[in-house]
Amino acid sequence: MKEAPEMNLSELLINAFFQIRTFLSLRDSKLNITSEIFVNGERIFPPKNIRVENHYLPNQYNYKINIKHNAVKFSLYTSRDLKAFESAYVNSLLKNIESAFVQKEGFDVEDEFVLMISKLVEARSEETGEHVNRVSEIAKFLAQLSGHSSRDVKLIHGAAALHDIGKVGIPDYILNKPAKLDDKEFAIMKEHTLIGFELLRNSSLKIFQTGAVIALEHHERWDGTGYPYGLEGEQITLESRIVQIADVFEALTQDRCYRPAWPLEKAIEYMNDMKGKQFDPWLIELFNKHLREFVQIVQDKQDEEAN
Repeated sequence: MKEAPEMNLSELLINAFFQIRTFLSLRDSKLNITSEIFVNGERIFPPKNIRVENHYLPNQYNYKINIKHNAVKFSLYTSRDLKAFESAYVNSLLKNIESAFVQKEGFDVEDEFVLMISKLVEARSEETGEHVNRVSEIAKFLAQLSGHSSRDVKLIHGAAALHDIGKVGIPDYILNKPAKLDDKEFAIMKEHTLIGFELLRNSSLKIFQTGAVIALEHHERWDGTGYPYGLEGEQITLESRIVQIADVFEALTQDRCYRPAWPLEKAIEYMNDMKGKQFDPWLIELFNKHLREFVQIVQDKQDEEAN
């Protein structure tokens, strides 16, 4: 992996708009939305050489924040009134960016932004809870064991939180169905891999680029029977293979709306049964060698949530 670039305020704000636009558009495909972003009175988006025509959109929303002595004005223009929860989401996202940028520098701010974005999925699903955090921690440890550099471990830890971001485009009745999905519903659910990729792929931020690939590939299988493209073996990126193991192990050991948590022994047996089928055999060997630590990660995160 190449070294991740240092976070830039302008880039962060522009990426925030694209995340907002995609999220709102997925909820309402007929919504038109544009933006103007100013830092210290100077327009950074759209670029100054582009003429802006927002007059055809009847609703304007202005959000003002200060980030490290920089006065930011974030204007949205929409074809309809934003609903209360939509406006609250935008406000919360920008306020969290403000707090994160004040408290942290560089790559850590990217991590903070990623966690904020990943909470979109948790807010829509009744059972995920702290799923994102647990998957990220498991993926981090497995990335360390597989020989990644400390910087790449940190990148995978952050990008893993985005693996299910495409679920923002999946209907609530499918996400929270308390029973097995039928064939039609499962076909719709599988689209979350492609939606997640489209959400993230055009970002210039390394963490989103990595997250895009993970979102796309984390349901591929080592034997080539996964989705969306039926990739097999090392055609699947190592980062995606790592996150897949983290995602499945975490999911099996937690309650879901359609089934209770599996006993730990049964979950471990499944992981090994799927060695060379669903999972990279080498990564499962690492998983087995450090099984106590992986179990402890899940239990520690559960204890944190209980407190």
